Amino acid sequence: MIIECENLKLQLITEADLEQVREWRNALHVNQQMEYREMIQPEDQRQWFSSLDKRKNFYFKILISGEAIGVIHLKNIDWESGSAEAGIFVGKEDHIGTLAPILSVFVMMKVAFDGFQLKELYAKISKKNHNALKFNQELGYQLYAPAGEGFDRFICTKESFHSPLDSVSKIHQLINRNASIKFYIGKELEWLLPRLQVEGTPFQFYLL
Repeated sequence: MIIECENLKLQLITEADLEQVREWRNALHVNQQMEYREMIQPEDQRQWFSSLDKRKNFYFKILISGEAIGVIHLKNIDWESGSAEAGIFVGKEDHIGTLAPILSVFVMMKVAFDGFQLKELYAKISKKNHNALKFNQELGYQLYAPAGEGFDRFICTKESFHSPLDSVSKIHQLINRNASIKFYIGKELEWLLPRLQVEGTPFQFYLL
């Protein structure tokens, strides 16, 4: 699956991406924001990837104008209850604090709520990651519960995502008026199409 919006592309990671993802995940600026901080070895990475239930865990490589900069995910998706856990890390340090991760998170949330028809997203954020805390609250996340030492767990509902603060409402308006979100879906994911084809959403669909 590939999701495109303007110069942003979210592409499901494959085995060919694992080493790059591992290097990013082990980088100090990423590792220090994570709950698990042990160095991940190549075999650990392969075992993790092979163990994923591909119907419930979507890990995307983020590309901006063709440059791979990090990873964004929806994991532990419960299609029945309509919930999932969301997360992102930016591997390329020069893209931290730019519009690239902001657009990535926004598009992923719009896909989750308006495309996959989920009702709730959860995020675990370090209490020291002040930029992430502020941005997620602007997107509609609210404190849900403590999540281990140094971390809090936040929840965002579909309703709160669509009732954003002024800073995020502008992104909603831009996507809704001027941009389309394109899905390129392979045969193994055709089961998703009925969820995605909803009237009034800015989505276009193509089969790979």
